[in-house]
Amino acid sequence: MAATYEVIESKTFSAVTSVTFTSIPQTYTDLVLIVNSLAYYASTTYLTGAIRVGASNTLDTASNYTDTMSYSDGVTGNSGSTRSGSTTDFRYLEIPATPTDGGVRGSWVCHFLNYSNSTTYKSILFQTSAINTANSTISMRMGIGSHITTDVINTIQVKNNDSTNFYSSTATLYGIKAA
Repeated sequence: MAATYEVIESKTFSAVTSVTFTSIPQTYTDLVLIVNSLAYYASTTYLTGAIRVGASNTLDTASNYTDTMSYSDGVTGNSGSTRSGSTTDFRYLEIPATPTDGGVRGSWVCHFLNYSNSTTYKSILFQTSAINTANSTISMRMGIGSHITTDVINTIQVKNNDSTNFYSSTATLYGIKAA
């Protein structure tokens, strides 16, 4: 079955810790969110980005999120997996944090499956990659998460869990219509 991607909304943002999509129409089968991000920090590390969802234009801040991800640093071969349960957002999305230079943006691709179904929990598939130009490290992550409510998703927030601002970042939300 062929699918059609339609841009629902694109945002460019800077000097903020989060950006939120609201009033997401329920006329699609799935959603795809693509984020290109950059953040500055006082050390040469990565920052933890996160996704929070909600219904009725209200974000769910309760412990209704679980996720599992696999990761690799891409340089030394360090890899592994981790799982978090009963958290207040989907975690493990990385933002390259560079103390002094322009850095290279981290990219996130998040798939929200069956987001408008009011009888099932919602699943998110994600993949991220990030390059920290301050110390030449690379990180790649893939995973799956569940929002353990049957609420229809009409609000999605991209946020930085480290309370550091995003800079020169973009986010585009796509709706997928089944043919």
